[in-house]
Amino acid sequence: MTATNPTIDASPTKDFFISIITRDVLLDLAIADLVDNCVDGAIRIRPTGDYKDLFVKIKFDRDSFSIEDNCGGIEADIAINYAFRFGRPPGMPDTPGSVGQFGVGMKRSLFKMGNYFGIASIAPTTDFILNVDVEDWAKKVDKNGKEIWEFEFEELHTGVSHDMKDCGTTITVKRLHTPIAEEFEIENFKLRLIESLRSKHEESLAKGLVIEVGSVTLSHDEAALLLSEEIKPIHVASTVKTESKPDVVINTYAGIVEEANEEKSGWYISCNGRLILKADKTKVTGWDATYDELTIPKAHYQFARFRGYVRFHSDSASLLPWNTTKSGLDTESPVYQSTKLEMVAAMRQVIDFLNKLDAEIDAGGDFLMTAIKSAKLVKIAEIPEQPLFIFPTPKASRPKPKSGTIKYSKPTEEIELVKDLLGVTTATAVGEGTFDYYLSMEGGNRGR
Repeated sequence: MTATNPTIDASPTKDFFISIITRDVLLDLAIADLVDNCVDGAIRIRPTGDYKDLFVKIKFDRDSFSIEDNCGGIEADIAINYAFRFGRPPGMPDTPGSVGQFGVGMKRSLFKMGNYFGIASIAPTTDFILNVDVEDWAKKVDKNGKEIWEFEFEELHTGVSHDMKDCGTTITVKRLHTPIAEEFEIENFKLRLIESLRSKHEESLAKGLVIEVGSVTLSHDEAALLLSEEIKPIHVASTVKTESKPDVVINTYAGIVEEANEEKSGWYISCNGRLILKADKTKVTGWDATYDELTIPKAHYQFARFRGYVRFHSDSASLLPWNTTKSGLDTESPVYQSTKLEMVAAMRQVIDFLNKLDAEIDAGGDFLMTAIKSAKLVKIAEIPEQPLFIFPTPKASRPKPKSGTIKYSKPTEEIELVKDLLGVTTATAVGEGTFDYYLSMEGGNRGR
């Protein structure tokens, strides 16, 4: 007997989210995902971009991990309907310019680190405490054996009023997985995390956000290029129009810095202020390939002064060309494909200059290097739009006239007499003086 309209259960399992999806992200990237949520909070409460007095504090050891912020907290309706869903549900309100988009970052990070997590959040009109024993939660099923996916609040208060300065979220993870606990004990991991967060959130740090890892407060170096009257970097601004969604605004910069540092050279690409690629010198960003009539060489030390920056921004994060872990680009994105052509064209111009600089250095010249040393580093946000890379061209020097030698002998007494008449002291000066006198007197129109 054949069943009528049979169906197949295609629902996911908790084990898939707890054990499998967490393998796709490294620990430092998982922590960066949690910082992304804090940054999104800062964007919501400070849309002007002034993050002064806002902070993110991260602490960890082999027993626990915590991240605390004062970036506005999570309102109850967001927590109930969206924040703890596995994936981004339809209808979830956008935070314009946010860095969170896929709806898996926070849960994936918490499951990756340990078997217990607690979240305490204070928002302007609500506050809540949520504690989850992951092992117990994983076993919860209904009377039919179907997995129960809901979380339960420990405490929930709505209709209250909190001062914004008191609003924020604290997440704590305990009963850490053994590999996580061991990695937290490695000093090199802490240093790697600091550098990762410093570079990924450089733009937020520049806006005043304070990020602390243990006792270390992160510093930042704002992206900058050399600019002067003689040297002008490229800055191309463009907009990708969409029919039903917000536009994507793209700013592409290419230029040089004075210090030749091969490790730091390459392309830096960010989406909504979150760095995705750092110092990239691969075919992903156009190196070592030919595009139409433009050939870009393989990166090497000769181009160690090159710096390129691409900043994508959109009120809808889903339009930006990044992957789910924000560790790489979606190279198939039409937005990125069109931008890459701009990058290649810009890079070719700067490479041409660096080739000239290299040739000049080999020849012992210093004209271009003098121009480089005279330029100043300027933050890319302050660089005006300029489609071409401008650099000085050495002025052609006036060719020196060919010269010959005239020699003749005269009595010493006569030479001394002519010296007195000409007012000179050497025989060479006598020869030049008498030659000039004759040329001026007898040369006619051909004389000087």
